[in-house]
Amino acid sequence: MPEPLDDNQKSIIEKAVQQFIDAQLDGQTRNIDEFVKQYPGLEEQIRQRLHNLQEIDGLFANLMQANESDLEGATGADNLIGHRLGDFEILSLIGTGGMGAVFLARQLSLDRDVALKVISDIGGVRGKSLERFKREAKVLAKVSHPNIVPIYEVGQEGPYSYFAMEYVKGTSLDRILSAIRSAAPGAKASQIMQECLQGRASLSEDNRETPGGAEIDADYIIAISRIIISVASALGYAHEKGILHRDVKPSNILIDADGTPKLVDFGLARAETQQTITVTGEFFGTPSYVSPEQIRKPETVDCRSDVYSLGAAFYECLTLHPPFEGDTVNETLTRVISREAVPPKKYCPRLSADLNTVLLHAIEKSPEDRYQTAADFATDIHNVLVT
Repeated sequence: MPEPLDDNQKSIIEKAVQQFIDAQLDGQTRNIDEFVKQYPGLEEQIRQRLHNLQEIDGLFANLMQANESDLEGATGADNLIGHRLGDFEILSLIGTGGMGAVFLARQLSLDRDVALKVISDIGGVRGKSLERFKREAKVLAKVSHPNIVPIYEVGQEGPYSYFAMEYVKGTSLDRILSAIRSAAPGAKASQIMQECLQGRASLSEDNRETPGGAEIDADYIIAISRIIISVASALGYAHEKGILHRDVKPSNILIDADGTPKLVDFGLARAETQQTITVTGEFFGTPSYVSPEQIRKPETVDCRSDVYSLGAAFYECLTLHPPFEGDTVNETLTRVISREAVPPKKYCPRLSADLNTVLLHAIEKSPEDRYQTAADFATDIHNVLVT
């Protein structure tokens, strides 16, 4: 088994891979074997990563030619557990969605756990699902940031196409919020958060209508603020690469056991230069976190829309309420467009006036009136923390 890499070696590999990708995006042609010679001792690891990325392009071509008849042999998620796809032994189901499922799997050659995203017939595979799967793999292959879950490998076997990602041993931000809402009165949100990250919290049904829950304490406010700063850094990096996420929300922010956040699910991501895909009856984004312009004119969205969504997620983390919600999707969307958010300090009196202002500025209706970049948003949060 290969010797484990230290953090410095991992950093060198990530920077080398990103340098190679950036050169390709700039139209430069580089020979992999010549390129890796710059990194003695890490040539094989970098070469393997780059070969994996090249295989992605071949998979994309196959996916674009795939149709429903190619997937007639697919079976349900439960039937995959205990089986192998390529180098991956599927151990358990993490979650399912309209376009497939995510499994905990073991990569046998490297003896490591991964999250394996598989496109199958769960919910039915159609052209839109194939396009989203392809888009997510392609986006993740071109980014390298400590707060974005990296992609390791892409493959196809029988009726299944899959890609392997880092397995984050922790929980999602929405599950932490659920535990805080459900906690007994008198508990502190920071304590519940730690219990979630250590796997000790018992999650009951999340009922937003029931008053109570844990107290939003100062330590929790600081911890959540730092998480949002890190996610803003990831978004800013993606935006610099010309990539919009378009579905930032608490369930797409994973927190590992050490408290490090990871942004996931780039299935709706697109390049800023790419025309927005619009399909009758299909809505891009999640109603409580989507920006007004994403509803009105989705073809005009830019990085400020992601800033809005991150601001809406931050608002919910500190108030336990999304800034806008209704009994139906249409009612929620109408409120996003037409109503002003309740000042978060009314829900959480412990919030400082400055943080209250930062939150409301992030979710201004007009893109011109809110933070223009994720970095600007992060800077103001940081400035509030240090004052």
